[in-house]
Amino acid sequence: METKDIRTSAVSALLATILDIPGNKIVTLCHEDGREFIIDISAQGCFGYAPGHKELFIAHLVSAINSKGGLVIRQILPLKVERRTPSGKIMFIPKKKLYGIALENGVWEPISATQMREAHCTNHDTGGLLEPEQDVIFSDIAKDSAL
Repeated sequence: METKDIRTSAVSALLATILDIPGNKIVTLCHEDGREFIIDISAQGCFGYAPGHKELFIAHLVSAINSKGGLVIRQILPLKVERRTPSGKIMFIPKKKLYGIALENGVWEPISATQMREAHCTNHDTGGLLEPEQDVIFSDIAKDSAL
């Protein structure tokens, strides 16, 4: 199998893995140079809100997987919790599951729930600990062992 075929297969497998996560999702793709691409993916598998959004996401994904980057997937859960805003307003906020994926040299690897939690609870400037985000469950994502 040629390198291009392996990389195409990796992108296809990653897309299938993302779509296998039930419910609505917010996906943040981070490129090596710091650029971000954020897209909503509906429970029905619709990418974004206009024609061409899926193709644009795939182009960014191919670019990041062929160099270096990362994905953060926020799965919006049906359970909502009551929260009071600083102004006193009461809101119902959905719980979320958070998954991470590392991209590099044509392959992708899951980032463990423990690693994701550590990364999200560390101040990147000082290295100090941060409080965990409320209503977020850090989760592992499976990679098909056949790949």
